Amino acid sequence: MQLKNAVEIGDFCRSDYIYWPLSSNKKLVFDEVIRRVKGGDVLDLGCGEAGLYWALGYTDKTDSVSFLDINEGHVQSISEQIEKISPDYLNENFGTTIDWLKEKSIVSHRDITDLATDLIEKIDDVSVFDFQKQNPSKTYDTALCIESLQVADNQETLNSQVVNVSRFIRENGSLIGISWVYNEFNDHTQGLVNLKYDGLLNPDQDAFKKAFEYAGLQIIELKTVQTPDINNYHKAVVFHVTKAG
Repeated sequence: MQLKNAVEIGDFCRSDYIYWPLSSNKKLVFDEVIRRVKGGDVLDLGCGEAGLYWALGYTDKTDSVSFLDINEGHVQSISEQIEKISPDYLNENFGTTIDWLKEKSIVSHRDITDLATDLIEKIDDVSVFDFQKQNPSKTYDTALCIESLQVADNQETLNSQVVNVSRFIRENGSLIGISWVYNEFNDHTQGLVNLKYDGLLNPDQDAFKKAFEYAGLQIIELKTVQTPDINNYHKAVVFHVTKAG
């Protein structure tokens, strides 16, 4: 299935990623990031085109789900995916993923009809939003940043980004996410930087620690994991921090 407004990077389109087979790196995101979502109102900040895909793993636990992204094409893609939601659509495109999520007890839906209903009823907002320049009109129990913070070009920018993201989080709320680290700066990575999918800082665990401390967030878990499925991106930083009440 090919979505409109897909952004070409190298020899593939990012939207294809949503419909590719369930890889070990997708499992990593579900297991290390999505599993940590416990409930309440959830925001996927910088949702990209895969925001709805990740929501398969946490919507059953939430009161509401919102998707914000600076890229109009990503927001349109998410909106188009939402319009297609039905049990048949989910089963045809994500059946293997949903079965794995059930097997790993990441989701608790009794059947795919319940999942489709949750996705339709709990989505609260899908909007174009620049979190570095705009102030939030609402706060959330959990903010997800899946590949959203690696776009920083320097430590100062990363610090500022984390401070801005913290404004979306309620007291005792969580910021949860993952950021891939590239091995070398090559032409492919330069293309990602040009498209604002990556940055020059290439933040490692220590860079995130400095940013979280600068923003006054409490670190619950901060670690580096191996991600061998992605060329030039063989490790990633997983983080779970909270905003003290």
